[in-house]
Amino acid sequence: MEDVLTKVFHEMPAEQVFFRIGGVLYPSYDVIVSIHKVLVSVYQGVEDEIRVAEPLHVANIEFAIKAAQYMGVDGSQEAIIRAKAACLLERLCTAHGFYDGNKRTAYVTFILFLMINGCAVHISMSDYLRHVQLLKRVSSRKSGSKQSVQEILHWLDSQKLVFGKFSE
Repeated sequence: MEDVLTKVFHEMPAEQVFFRIGGVLYPSYDVIVSIHKVLVSVYQGVEDEIRVAEPLHVANIEFAIKAAQYMGVDGSQEAIIRAKAACLLERLCTAHGFYDGNKRTAYVTFILFLMINGCAVHISMSDYLRHVQLLKRVSSRKSGSKQSVQEILHWLDSQKLVFGKFSE
């Protein structure tokens, strides 16, 4: 997983990588597409390869970002970030912005979102493989499902996430 994130960082567009709204950093559309393209190269030639790099529904990807931005959440900064991360993961999984690889793209974007917002995340590819069942359940539901967001938040509660480890 760290190799994928390193590759993503190196291949990100130079401009408008992240933007800040209300104290929260969000990945841009270009970042999410870059993540997807990196995943296409990583999974090329394997059994579960991602075949198409270009987005299928641009508006769905942009909507996923907007849904996280405008999600009303009260509480601490950590609670806000966790809720918005859950929303972003859920929307990217269910929006089907790409032909295939939506869950993997959503997962890496989710990890990146947590990291850029000050959360030390240590999740290996083997951790990811254990989380695939959660991603499959989420992606099988209707977009915007409160049940899915709650399930992701419950899953986040079980993870060992440390906030405040990174400085700007």
